[in-house]
Amino acid sequence: MHPTLECFDKSIGRRAFGRALKVTETLGSENVARFLASKETQPESLDS
Repeated sequence: MHPTLECFDKSIGRRAFGRALKVTETLGSENVARFLASKETQPESLDS
C-alpha cells in the first residue's frame, strides 16, 4: 500500500489488512487513517 489516503481507503474496502496480517478478526484502522491524514497536510521535505 502506498502511504496515501486514497490507497488506504481502497485497502479498507478490499479488507486487505486482515489478509496481509493473516488475522480473522476485524482490525481497527483509525490510527492509520489519522497518521495518513496528517502526512497529507504536511508540506513535503525538500531533501537533496
